[in-house]
Amino acid sequence: MGNTNTELADSCKGVDLRRGRHFDAGTGEIELKEWAENFL
Repeated sequence: MGNTNTELADSCKGVDLRRGRHFDAGTGEIELKEWAENFL
């Protein structure tokens, strides 16, 4: 992820680019839902 948002900013004007997150394969449904709710 690193500098992805910075590199995309010029081509995505007006968009709220947010930092992503890496989840392990065993991440539970509750943790995933809690993270995703931050984007609603």
